[in-house]
This record gives sequence, structure tokens and C-alpha cells, in this order.
Amino acid sequence: MINLDLKKYENMHIVLGLSGGPDSVCLFNLLKEAGCKIYAVHVNHNLRPGACDEDEKYVRDLCEKSGVECFVTNVKVSTEEEGRKARYEAFKQCCDVLCSRGIDRKDIRIAVAHNKEDQAETILFRILRGTGIDGLRGMDPEREDENGNVIIRPLIDTSRKDIEEYCKEKGLSPRIDETNSKPIYTRNKIRLELIPYLQEKFNSNIVDTLTRLGKAASMDREYLLSCAREKYDGLTYDISYLRQLDKAVLHRIYMMALREIGLDEDITMSHMQAIDKVVFEGAKAANLPKDIRVHENYGKLSFVQHLEKEDWNMSVISYQEYQAKEKGVHGAFCIDDLDENLISLRTRREGDYIPVKNGRKKLQDFFVDEKIPKEFREDMLLLAYGSEILWVLPSKVFEKGRYCGKYGVKEDSKKVLFVEKS
Repeated sequence: MINLDLKKYENMHIVLGLSGGPDSVCLFNLLKEAGCKIYAVHVNHNLRPGACDEDEKYVRDLCEKSGVECFVTNVKVSTEEEGRKARYEAFKQCCDVLCSRGIDRKDIRIAVAHNKEDQAETILFRILRGTGIDGLRGMDPEREDENGNVIIRPLIDTSRKDIEEYCKEKGLSPRIDETNSKPIYTRNKIRLELIPYLQEKFNSNIVDTLTRLGKAASMDREYLLSCAREKYDGLTYDISYLRQLDKAVLHRIYMMALREIGLDEDITMSHMQAIDKVVFEGAKAANLPKDIRVHENYGKLSFVQHLEKEDWNMSVISYQEYQAKEKGVHGAFCIDDLDENLISLRTRREGDYIPVKNGRKKLQDFFVDEKIPKEFREDMLLLAYGSEILWVLPSKVFEKGRYCGKYGVKEDSKKVLFVEKS
């Protein structure tokens, strides 16, 4: 018999991933018995012709019989990872629907039915791919995702055997996915071939051993993260300061910064080592996935996402039209005496300069004075009149931009060049 303390969820709105298999049906019944408010989410992956549609019908019928609202999504995926992403996107959409109904997000939980064997398989999978302490912890019993939704795994310490016995005792008739018994995916091979081999040849309690390892790693990780949080201060650091830190803490600062800037998964030791070369060995930059660069600039380490060319629109309007414009992020210039054909939005070229009070300054010298990292200078978007730079447009590495006052708009301006974000 399964004994779970689900009382802490009785006033929550539970978004449950309901595939129709033994694990999710077991959790569905446990949450229902605990009096939880359930919203079922079923994703039809269309991987098994006929069977997937039968799974969907089973879930719909189960929810209708139980008075549970059911959200069904149909997708076409070809890999395990695509399927996982589709499921979590469906969970997110359901949470958003509940929030639109006035339910506070903090009162919503996403429940997934991973069990003890799933946890052991995950840890072993990560060991085989190569992982550190963070990966060894396996799946968190509870965590907050990037959208602010809390994911819970109430069955993470419950064995598959106990789940199957519970379903039998309660007279439940879950669907069985026949692909789970075929070694066609890496995880299936781990479950069907590797774990039985380890149980037979090395350790009959390998599942418990791996899950204990996960709990120990989780405790160590939490301690190291608490140390890193005390030192974490955003996306820019004095390199001399970073060199004083223990690497176990330092690498977690790297990870926190990378996640803040958008690299939130598949951060590997090779990424850590690339950043270490910038901190300790004098390398100028580390290029990471998602166009993220970690670079040294004037003794500081900065985490920056590669500049994307944002879309800006140029239009020539009258002063009266300019006055009527809703002003967001924009630039406006009087071009009464300029040849419109020589005006362009572009990146830098040889000979570019910026007008200053006493003449002109080379654009290169301006970039140096403003301490704009070399690796981003080629990406900076400029409003140019020939070689004269009217506006260095704002960007992630130069938020304030640089606006030329030489062509300021006045009441008697006849032609106004108006530049704004699309």
C-alpha cells in the first residue's frame, strides 16, 4: 500500500500529467482520494498509430467519470526530448489558463508521476553521459520552473512494484505502453538491460543505491548553492575577485549567471572549463551555446548574449507628424539639409566617426572610451549619414546608446527622420 502525505496539496490546484499509464493513473487516484482539485493534461504524441488515440480516449473517459477537467494536446514528435518538451509546454499552457481564470500561480502545482526507478534511471543516464554533483541529484521532488510554476513529484520515492500493486488493489486498469518493453530508446535500454545486469552481477539493490546517491548529492548541492548565492552579484565581476573563490562555488556562480542570461539547460563541464580559461589563463572570451559569450574586458568578466540585430524602422515625416507620434524607444533627426539616399542603418565601416563639440571622434576611439568589448563592436547597429554616425543605437552591451545632437529636431524642421523599434 502506498502512504503519501498529500494533505499539503489539498487546497492547491493540481495540474496532473496523465498519460493513462500505471504511474499517472495511480497518482490521479491518490490525489482524488486526498480531495485535491485536479486538472488533467494529456499529450497525444501520435507515435503509436491507433494505440495513442486509445490512450487519449481512456484518459478522457477517466476524467469524465471522475468530474475532472481534461486538457488534451496533439503533437507529432520523433524523439524522447521533443516529447518531454511538448509535455511541459502543455503543462505551462494549462497553468496559464488557470491563472487567466483568477487562480494565483502560487496556488498551482504541476504533478508528474516519476517513481523511484525513474529516478535511478535518470541518475544512471547522467553518469553515462558525464555529470557532476548537480546531475547526480537526479530529479528534484519539488522545483520551480523558468515560468514560475512549481513542479512536484509525489511518487519519486515509491517503487514501480508498489504502484502496480496499488493499481491492482484499487481495481484500476491503466493503459500499458508496449514501447516501454522494447529497448528502442536510451532510457529503455538502461531500464531493460543495464539495470537488470547490474542487479544480477553487482548489486541487487542498485535502484536504492542510486537513489540514496541522488539524495546525498542533492544535500551537497544545496550547501554549495547557498555559498554561491551569497557571492552572486549579476553578470559582471572583477576577475581578481573570482580568482579568490573556491572552484566549487565559482562554477555555481557561472551556472547562475548563464541561467539568468538564457542558457538554462545542458550546461557542461566543458563550458565551465572554457570560462575558467578566461578567468585564470588570460583567454579573452568563451563562446557558449545560444550565442552567449563570457568575455574579459578591462579586468572584468561579463556574461553577455550575442547581440541580435533588432528590427528598427526608419521613416521621414513632418514636424507635426513627429509631435503626434507615441514616443517609445526612438531617435529623431532634422534632415532638411541632408541627402536621404546617404542615410542608412548598418554596422560599422572603416572611416566612421562621431561628431563631437570640437570636431569629430573616430568610432573606434569612441568604442574604446565607452569600454565596449571588442567582440561586440562589429554587431553594434548604427544610424549613419555616409561615414558620419548620427546614433549608436542602444543594445545589450550599450544600453544608453549615443545620440548625436547635431541634427536636433526644431519647430521649423521640415523633414524629420524618425527611427523606432518595430
